[in-house]
Amino acid sequence: MQLVKMIATQSANMSRAQAFQLTELAWGVLRDTADPREGRLAFKEKRKPAYTGH
Repeated sequence: MQLVKMIATQSANMSRAQAFQLTELAWGVLRDTADPREGRLAFKEKRKPAYTGH
């Protein structure tokens, strides 16, 4: 959530191209954490996810 807030704040002062690049970079970082994997697995197993913040 902190990264999303930072992007929203920082991208207000950037060109559209720069904001897009920052968003793509952040998505790459967030995509590879354990929480998205846990969310998908919990959905598949029909249970509540146990997020760790990592």
